[in-house]
Amino acid sequence: MALSEIIINDLVQSQINTAINESDYQLLRQYLLERLPLSSTINSISTYLSEQCNADKQAMLNQVIPLACESQKKEDTEEADKDKQESDDDNALKAHYLNEFNNLTAQLHQLESDCFQRQANIKQASNKLYALQVNLTQVNSDMYSLDRQSLHSSYPQKHVHSHHSHTQVYPHINPDNHLLQNALNRLINEYKTLTYLISTTNNIITEENQILNKSRQEKKQIEEHLVTMKHQIEIELPHKEEQRALRNQERINRDNARKAYDPNLLQLSPKNFAALKQKIEIKGQKLDNKQKQLMDTALELSYPMYLTQLEHALQQTTYSLQMTFNEKQALKLILGMMKNFMEMSKKENIIINSLNETRTNLYALQKELEENTLKLQHHATTEPKRVQANKELTDATTQLQLESKSAGHYRKNALYAALFGTACGLLSAGLINTLIISPLFFAVPGAFAMLGVISLTIAIIVHFQKAAHDVQIEQNNQQIHNNEKALMNQWKSAYDLSVIIIPNLKMQISQTENQSAQIEQQLLEQQNAMSQLFNKAQNVSSNNGESYIFFKSTEEKMSPFPSAPSMDDEIQDQPPSYGSF
Repeated sequence: MALSEIIINDLVQSQINTAINESDYQLLRQYLLERLPLSSTINSISTYLSEQCNADKQAMLNQVIPLACESQKKEDTEEADKDKQESDDDNALKAHYLNEFNNLTAQLHQLESDCFQRQANIKQASNKLYALQVNLTQVNSDMYSLDRQSLHSSYPQKHVHSHHSHTQVYPHINPDNHLLQNALNRLINEYKTLTYLISTTNNIITEENQILNKSRQEKKQIEEHLVTMKHQIEIELPHKEEQRALRNQERINRDNARKAYDPNLLQLSPKNFAALKQKIEIKGQKLDNKQKQLMDTALELSYPMYLTQLEHALQQTTYSLQMTFNEKQALKLILGMMKNFMEMSKKENIIINSLNETRTNLYALQKELEENTLKLQHHATTEPKRVQANKELTDATTQLQLESKSAGHYRKNALYAALFGTACGLLSAGLINTLIISPLFFAVPGAFAMLGVISLTIAIIVHFQKAAHDVQIEQNNQQIHNNEKALMNQWKSAYDLSVIIIPNLKMQISQTENQSAQIEQQLLEQQNAMSQLFNKAQNVSSNNGESYIFFKSTEEKMSPFPSAPSMDDEIQDQPPSYGSF
């Protein structure tokens, strides 16, 4: 049976029933008091699950390995076909390269020959050009000499006008001048001929250079192409052939391994073998996890199911329990106590979770109280500083207001003085112009004008001082307003902290501490009750089990176990969320 098909509850129940039938009173009693998974049952289940897990792993191997081998065989066939096609393509490409290589080599030789011939032609033309330029220089020198002779002649000189296409000679009667003119005409014709030959030679050199450069560029391209083809022929294609040969040999080796006994899976390529190994590891890990999950479930179910099945066995006659009546009664009594013990254990876990939650809540409240206390201390520290700052700003503002008011009076008086000086200056100037008085009085208008200028300057300076004071007063008032607003918020926050928040937190902390103490006491009582119950179960034996039953009161028979005190409703409402105590 595969692990995925195992119903672990049925398996645990079956193994427990077997253990009950095969165990005597002492062993069954031991199982009850141990409160642990039944070792014989767990060992049997563990062995069974291990066997099934190994069987599943083997089945998985029997499935994935043949599939991997078949996939490798198909891959080898496809690879062989691909290599065959690649070999045919490379052979055709190599033949094409060889043919093109020979053609380009011949073309390269022809271009080299042409370049050599062009270079020779250019050199010959350059030499010719040099000789023509030397001759032209000599002709120019001769023409210059004739011109000088003509200028120094005792007879009127001829006027020779030379142009590019026409030379006009004005002959004179003097025979020497006639000879000079003939020589000059000859030189001019020679000059034209040389100029034409130089231009033609330059054109030939330019044309030959253009053809040579074009041939060199074509030669360079052919050489680069030849290098590329040579690399393909001598390196790339042989390397690809070597790779195909290696792959072919590997396929032959895998095929030989496939035909023989192959425990090491040599028929798989390293890549496919690694992929198969990883796949096997993943599937094997899943099976191991499934086995662990089933085993954990079996461990969890073992003891509770043992209690249930033992109770059923003690009540039924179909079980072949080999024990006396007293032993059965003792087992029933111990069984009842242990069932009650398990219920009390669940209740203990609830109490522990509630206690953990209460302690966590208490820690959070204490931390919040600490933070708010620090905040209140911060308010107490910063408040006097703000008050002092406001007092200083108020004093500074009062002083600035006095200075601003005084500056206003100074500005007003200065403006009046400037107006008075200007008016008096104008009036005195008019009177002086209309009256005949001493020249000393001409200084009076200037004095009044100077008074007006000085007064106006003072008024402007005082005006700017007053404006600066007014701006500073406005800034101080705004800062005072901001500080007062911050103080109000600070006072409100401090009031809330000291009167509402901190007292409430302290009250909650006190309540939580009391609640935690109550839960701790309840847990202690629960654990004491469980300890007493377990001790009582340990003291039950087949010798005193019967008398214990018949001599106890009816109430004790119905519930012979001490129960833990009930939790308060407030505590029971606490949702468990934290770890064990």
